[in-house]
Amino acid sequence: MLDADALVATPALDTYSRDGPVQLYVYESGFGLASLSLKCLAIINVFKLYKIPFITITTASESVSPTGDYPLLVRDNGELVSSFAGMINYAVARANIPALSSADTATAAAMRSLVLDTMNLALVHHRLACLRDVCVCVC
Repeated sequence: MLDADALVATPALDTYSRDGPVQLYVYESGFGLASLSLKCLAIINVFKLYKIPFITITTASESVSPTGDYPLLVRDNGELVSSFAGMINYAVARANIPALSSADTATAAAMRSLVLDTMNLALVHHRLACLRDVCVCVC
């Protein structure tokens, strides 16, 4: 178990071993999910996608994380990453994924905007269906 006093600041991403699994502290699981937190589920899926070996440790205690929030990544060298962006950067660096070109970055931004707009329209449609009592979900 990780000692909260042993946690140190997030180091640079240039030194790590590719051999050992990292520890990923997440909120408790439930309803058949690995965690009840969307951020925790997102990081778990990113690590699976990039084939980064990890050990999931579920907890309800906020005392382990110095920020009081999860997910919390304990790198294979014992240092931690507590920010979501830092965990994504770690996964990209460890998986050795090349940076996007400016054209690919623009395409990614356009796709992200399209997805967000589509999701917002779907949410509005769902809420209108609920107001008219024609919704089939259990919300």
